[in-house]
Amino acid sequence: MHKGIASTPKTGADAIAGGASFLSGTRHFIIPKTRDAVNGPSPLPLAPLPKLPEGRLARFAYGLRTPFRGARWLVVHPPLWPWAALPMLLTIWSVLGAAWLAWVGAEDLLGLWWPRPDGPEFVAWAFVHAMVVVSSFIAAALGLWVLGHLIAGPFYDRLAELVERQVLGPSDVVFSWRVAVGDALQSFAHSLLGLAAYVLVLVPLFALNLIPAVGSVLYAVIGALVTALFLARELFDVPLSRRRTSFLNKLRYLRAHRWPVLGLGVSTAVLLAIPLVDLLVLPCAVLGATLLFLSIELDQGRLTRVENAATPADSDA
Repeated sequence: MHKGIASTPKTGADAIAGGASFLSGTRHFIIPKTRDAVNGPSPLPLAPLPKLPEGRLARFAYGLRTPFRGARWLVVHPPLWPWAALPMLLTIWSVLGAAWLAWVGAEDLLGLWWPRPDGPEFVAWAFVHAMVVVSSFIAAALGLWVLGHLIAGPFYDRLAELVERQVLGPSDVVFSWRVAVGDALQSFAHSLLGLAAYVLVLVPLFALNLIPAVGSVLYAVIGALVTALFLARELFDVPLSRRRTSFLNKLRYLRAHRWPVLGLGVSTAVLLAIPLVDLLVLPCAVLGATLLFLSIELDQGRLTRVENAATPADSDA
């Protein structure tokens, strides 16, 4: 594997220990420029990767295209399909479960402070109820996805490894389910921390709905931004957990590259709100996040390609 953020050897024991010590301050944040030696064929043909553009808005737009880039990459590389199949099934389960929870629970949740009225007030209540349904759906889907992430984690790890080999070239590290499970444990622990932070921010924001007229609009806008950031953190968790990165250093990394990261979160959040599309978007977004991570690291010079690897493309081809 093309490790960089952590320089410690990635054994199965280290991986499992890393899942238990996810707040350890011994993790490295800066990726060294050296790479592991390679001595074996890549399981996939080398492929070009779009260059990371200059400028904040350009990088934000680059991040917006990331889920689509991941979907296109998946479609044209059939060897990746088996590793995306189970995560897609778990995503379908998460979305359907979230829809059921949001539909049956939104009215009860809203009724705690605003019972269903009759007369002219019903129009305003119905609008707020719709906002609560949408917010509850997103929150429930993210919560169920975190649980599914524990199961799908090893598959995402393998998917990311294959993409990295395809972009960077072959590696001397052999895939291990034990190591992948260790990565998944660390990723799951970090996902729980991220979900807790998301809830701690989102719950107080719900009080904005008490403000007449503008309150619901503010809640929708700020809540959408918070959701986008949470999604981006979850998506980047796969390539960063593969490098034994601590939770705090993951946040520092996302802050350092906030414009493409925010674009990734915004586009993923929008796609999750589209019926049927939401059933397929998360695996594509994870793959896209891995490609975005590689674009950033290649741009910063912290990762390099083998001599016979394809050179970066000038467009999103």
